[in-house]
Amino acid sequence: MKKRHRGLRRKPIFAPLLLPVSIFMVLALGVAWFFDSQSTTTILIVRHAEPAGPLAGNPPLSTAGERRAALLADSLYDVDVIRGLDAIYAVPLRAAEQTARPLAQRLNLPVNAADDSDLGALMDGIVDRYKGKIVLVVARGEHLPLMTAELGGHKSTPRVGENEFTNLYIVSIPWSGRTKTLRVQYGLELP
Repeated sequence: MKKRHRGLRRKPIFAPLLLPVSIFMVLALGVAWFFDSQSTTTILIVRHAEPAGPLAGNPPLSTAGERRAALLADSLYDVDVIRGLDAIYAVPLRAAEQTARPLAQRLNLPVNAADDSDLGALMDGIVDRYKGKIVLVVARGEHLPLMTAELGGHKSTPRVGENEFTNLYIVSIPWSGRTKTLRVQYGLELP
């Protein structure tokens, strides 16, 4: 008599599960990637520190401005405890670039040139390029309310006074929901 069980092949127990589990894993990874890429974008906007003279002459920072730039670097060095800032931009002013430089050196980041001739295009470009990241923009005082408005933040951001150098605007742009605008002060008004 022939034994019937010798010719039969055993089917793997998990074979029917292989395709559904693979599909589930691919979908789970796709959903995780989507939500990670859609995370909140944060733009920090600050006015350049105190210049040594009228801006028309494109002066460097004054001694007080250099202290303020160092204070900004201390304040923002570990703003995100996990990764830190992802990029730093400065408008084409010597005072703006020098305000950004101490922080950029500490974080080993370049200071990117920010063309402020079209603030809408500048802000759109930064948001598109750095979606889900944290970016610092050092700008002219009169640009701060305009930039927050361009980012969808509060439209009635107060104008920055001629001698105000302590404002730091935090514009938080979620992938879903309302954009938030926060204004905080860093440092003291220096004499």
